Amino acid sequence: TNINQRMALVRAFVGVRGVGGAARRALCSAESISADPIDAYREHPRSHYRFPASGVEFSVGQHFARGGPAPVLKHSMHNDEIPGIHHITPWAKAAFCYFGEGGNIGKKTQFTKSPDGVISDPLEAQHELTLVSEAFGDAAGANEVMLEYCGWLEEIREKYVEHLVENYDSYPVLQKKFGDLVTDGDTALLTKLVNSIVHNPVKYAKAEDGVSEDRTRPMLPFRQKLYYKGNSSKLANAKIRSPRDAEMAQRGYLRKHVALYERDGTEVPLQDVQLYSGSVISVESRLLCTLYDVGGNVGGSLKRNMYSVVRLEESQSYTAHSPFEDYNL
Repeated sequence: TNINQRMALVRAFVGVRGVGGAARRALCSAESISADPIDAYREHPRSHYRFPASGVEFSVGQHFARGGPAPVLKHSMHNDEIPGIHHITPWAKAAFCYFGEGGNIGKKTQFTKSPDGVISDPLEAQHELTLVSEAFGDAAGANEVMLEYCGWLEEIREKYVEHLVENYDSYPVLQKKFGDLVTDGDTALLTKLVNSIVHNPVKYAKAEDGVSEDRTRPMLPFRQKLYYKGNSSKLANAKIRSPRDAEMAQRGYLRKHVALYERDGTEVPLQDVQLYSGSVISVESRLLCTLYDVGGNVGGSLKRNMYSVVRLEESQSYTAHSPFEDYNL
């Protein structure tokens, strides 16, 4: 690999954006980055290897908006003021991509308010992509680093379940959900119940029988809403990137911009953003924990807010061709 390729990888990895759209900032130097993408990830100060699950800590905090007790996730080795773990995922193949200026607008789904079953309201729209665990490039088999990352997430989820069980009396939402089912001291039952409502961020492909899970093939879905309610200050200083953004700002909503960067660190203009299945990417994300009660639907999860995506390799969409296109018939 020549020096230009090496520096391209460096530029792709050194810039990450802070929360709230702050300027991208350097996290490491050329000397600390290997030219190999896998090594570059392993050495990066925001890779999951720098946040061992043993250092993840949960505590009972206060919800930032509505008050009341809320779980907080932090890491003992990093003094980030904002809760969560700001990190990047391993390089992995993408699948099921709806990522661009309009997100999944136009997607057919049963989970939409639209009577025709097609997402059309920008307030419903999301970015969607899934990281899969198969190897990329010339490698065969599984993406071992991605498998380790999924294991890291599942270990953190287990610690989250343990925290909720140990601090059951601190969370009225759990007492409301399980109050009639749990007796004092029945930790085994409480663990089973809490485990049933804390969603696993890692999903698994179906096995050959079409029913059971193939635990050797994990997948990691990402979802990020396109627009959020803005206050007067943010609306006054909003960066308008598209005609849709201008329309939504008039309605009081702002884009949650998730930048797409090429491997050399260049941001792709929003109007040109597209991701295809098979593209090799890394997602910049903040891992948070949530505990919610929405109309009596109580649950918990490890939420992964998307900040940006870096594209290492692009997979072009398939275009059909006539088998006789080269013949003068």
